[in-house]
Amino acid sequence: MADVVESRVIFPEHLPLSQLQQGVRSGRFVQGTFLASRENYLEGTLRVRGDGDSDKEVLIQGLQHLNRVMHDDIVCVEMFPEERWVAPSSLVLHDEGVAGDVAEENEEDVGHFVRSLGECGDKETETEVLLLEHDVPHQPFSHVVLACLPPPTFSITAEVRMRRVTICQIID
Repeated sequence: MADVVESRVIFPEHLPLSQLQQGVRSGRFVQGTFLASRENYLEGTLRVRGDGDSDKEVLIQGLQHLNRVMHDDIVCVEMFPEERWVAPSSLVLHDEGVAGDVAEENEEDVGHFVRSLGECGDKETETEVLLLEHDVPHQPFSHVVLACLPPPTFSITAEVRMRRVTICQIID
């Protein structure tokens, strides 16, 4: 793995499908559905279908081992020897982008307090929650941007409206 980091390639290439299929048939790889951890973005579980109704879960930890996987992806992994197996982390990790990772010792909570948004049920509060949950930028515009806008009293005159070119037409 050291050569991967030194060459500035974050993840190694994926193996060809034929090699993965052969590895699953031979038992070298196990295949399953990846379930991302809600508490730690550097951890997830691979649910592997067993014989009959029995499923087994394989813990995957670390950015290198996650290798671009997304929740509900079907993936193949090569198992470590049993002496290298570990338990899930007790740390709650939140990806804070450029601010770095925030780690908390935690057993039950699945988040951390940043700021109060307002009262539950309030329309503005609920709107902000939705924007935050889906990473929609919603900060106020800077003074530089606002200076580019026409004044609040601006309206389109009939003369300007007549000069406008319609670039689309709705057909009934």
